[in-house]
Amino acid sequence: MLSQHAISTQESDQIQANFATAKSQLSALKANLHALEVKRGATDEQNIALMQARNAVEQAKLQLSYTEVRAPHDGIISNLQITTGTYARTGVSLTSLVSDNVDLAADFREKSLYHVKLGEQALVSFDALPGKVYPAVIHEFSAGVSDGQLNADGQLAAVETSNRWVRDAQRQRVHLAFDEPLPILASGARATVQVLPESTLLATLAQAQIKFVSLLHYVY
Repeated sequence: MLSQHAISTQESDQIQANFATAKSQLSALKANLHALEVKRGATDEQNIALMQARNAVEQAKLQLSYTEVRAPHDGIISNLQITTGTYARTGVSLTSLVSDNVDLAADFREKSLYHVKLGEQALVSFDALPGKVYPAVIHEFSAGVSDGQLNADGQLAAVETSNRWVRDAQRQRVHLAFDEPLPILASGARATVQVLPESTLLATLAQAQIKFVSLLHYVY
């Protein structure tokens, strides 16, 4: 058109400038589109933004779960110290959970347990249930006690001193299990435990002794 003098040189230059500008804008739009595609990432399950969003949802669910306190086992809540506005802090107890399962721990002189083995029979008399004797079995031996252990506090060891010719016997803890369900007892209830010897005569005397102790609980 310029060679045929249909348009002026100025109009031709303007058309060329507009064409170059349009090409630049097209290139810029293509670059922006490519940047958006890169930012979007993959279109499948491996998409980064999708994965981040899912992680944020899971994190929110985890934070929400921290607002609920669930008991690890069945039991009864006791000494609940919570009112409106109470703030729960890590490591600070707000209540006690008393388990429905009975765990009876008995402390014996360590020399008395020399011949006692797991599964041996025992008899138990509870102070709260005078006159009654319940059969039980030795369920577990505790691995040790804190007496005589060194504290890792960086201080010199405190040596135990005693003027007694024969020192007090150390006691070890055993746990007992019951085959039959027991009446409801308060946590911390006290009991007397008698391990039955293998001798029939001694076992009979042990049964008579624990029965006598159970009857004493009526008056003491």
